[in-house]
Amino acid sequence: MSPNLPRVATRMGLMAAIAAAAIHSSAGAKSPTVPSLCTRLATQIRHSPGAALKDPNSPSPAWQPWVVSGDSDQPLRYDVYRRIAAAWQSQMGPLVMQGIETLPKADLFMGFAYVGSLHCLSPMFFAGKTGDTLHRLGSPADATSPCAMSDQSDGGLATVLGQPAYIESGSLAPNGTDSSLLVVPWLGTAWGQSCTVSIRVTHQYPVRLQYCGSDPAVCSAARQVAPRLERQYEAYSAEWLEAFNTAMPLPKFRFNGELDAPDRMLVARAQHIARSAAEAHGARAPLLDTILMAFDFFPLRLDHKLYLGAVTGGVNPAETARWFVPSEQYLGEAADKPVPGTLFVVYQAPGAQSHELQPLAVFGMHQQTSGVESIQASDASP
Repeated sequence: MSPNLPRVATRMGLMAAIAAAAIHSSAGAKSPTVPSLCTRLATQIRHSPGAALKDPNSPSPAWQPWVVSGDSDQPLRYDVYRRIAAAWQSQMGPLVMQGIETLPKADLFMGFAYVGSLHCLSPMFFAGKTGDTLHRLGSPADATSPCAMSDQSDGGLATVLGQPAYIESGSLAPNGTDSSLLVVPWLGTAWGQSCTVSIRVTHQYPVRLQYCGSDPAVCSAARQVAPRLERQYEAYSAEWLEAFNTAMPLPKFRFNGELDAPDRMLVARAQHIARSAAEAHGARAPLLDTILMAFDFFPLRLDHKLYLGAVTGGVNPAETARWFVPSEQYLGEAADKPVPGTLFVVYQAPGAQSHELQPLAVFGMHQQTSGVESIQASDASP
């Protein structure tokens, strides 16, 4: 497993429905329906709503303590390792196996590697106690090839409410905080029927004023539009990522609809000035093109006056913004750790002879989970 992408307990597990055969002397008696593993997991999470508000990619995700990931550091018997390594090499050829994840009490193993720039999981499954009894398993039902760098998904072995399983976790939408778990139980001799649990959350967008120039009215008016800007930019970022991953034409950010000719000239002028500023601070291709792509300019009208707006987001938006707003007066000192979120900058609209962009206000907007909209289990049809 890649040291940069720790296995998170976001991965899920399910259990196949256990048919409790209540045999009565009367003919035609039916067995009571036993809730599936996903249904029981969803019930547990609903009873602890605070857990569902946690970031599913954090060290203590919503699925803990009910979902416990397998161990990729567990020492293996040499005969077990040799059998897995030989099967991997025979099937995968030059692709190097990066690790073996185990569920020791279930005698279940998963050899794995992460493939390509999107860091997609390539697994191989085995069951047995020793090298002599170890046999290769087929892939779990409905398993995919989760890719950490495209949709923040991952897969692996886990126990779910004590049931051995294969799980996959990911977001319901690109860049989203709504999360989904695919669970396929291991029944001891075969994989069971898959199911899913999804958690949808609600958000709030607190706005923090980081800099205000000489006109407080501009700062006040910009603060009013900042939450709407954040929501639109979040939706645009998800759309952009989906287009990028599917090799579709990349969308352009539009805050208030399509641009007319004067608006296009304003944005083009801002991009030209920004490019010159970034080059002056040492940005060279391809970094220059990357940071310009991540810093979106748009015409901004506040109280019937025209300004230039800019927005950037991601893991550390301040580092992108420093190429265009380098002074600590506007952004504060560089943080020791990245501060994810969105930055919103209001500039004086540059004229035809302008050679620099003058910030009038800077806001930091960080999406926060404010509540749970729904926790749902979905069981596949028999």
